[in-house]
Amino acid sequence: GLRPEPTPPAETINESKGGRRMELYRWYILKYGAYALMALLLFRLQSIPGLLEIGGVRPLPLAALAVLVATMERELPGVLFCIFCGYLCDLYTVAPMGYYMFFLTVLGLICGLVIRNYLQPSLSILAGAVLITAFFCRVVLFLFRYSLAGVAGAAPVLLRYDLPHAVYSAVLAVPLYYPVRALHRMAEQRTDTRL
Repeated sequence: GLRPEPTPPAETINESKGGRRMELYRWYILKYGAYALMALLLFRLQSIPGLLEIGGVRPLPLAALAVLVATMERELPGVLFCIFCGYLCDLYTVAPMGYYMFFLTVLGLICGLVIRNYLQPSLSILAGAVLITAFFCRVVLFLFRYSLAGVAGAAPVLLRYDLPHAVYSAVLAVPLYYPVRALHRMAEQRTDTRL
């Protein structure tokens, strides 16, 4: 007759689970380490005066990276990465400390939840999310700097600087999209799970 296959000893099962868990941790660390290196590189590039500036407009590539990672990854890692990118933005910009950390975290979480649950994270949708996020951050900052402070005649600044700033940041989402997507997919394929 047919003999049942022997079940592996408990030690073998535990070792395979432990090895699988270590593999997951390794890919998790590699993926988020690569994201963090990208963020530090972008921070350095945007900190060099005049390097990314076009017509007096400077982008915020860290906002683009934060939104991209937040929409491709799960909620907690995406939020933590947005906090990290927001902190780096706060070190670079003239906004009050914690401003970008707060807004990138909230907007990154909203973008991630909406795009992952109701839309497909395509390049055009993600670039639109970056545009909305960057422009929203600039509009709120504009309101506090000019409108609520009672500065008259500041509306052209919104159209001459803040809107192009958001568009430029969204354009930078295009070259950032491909390495973020590649890292995300590679880690998922190697581990057969969503990290």
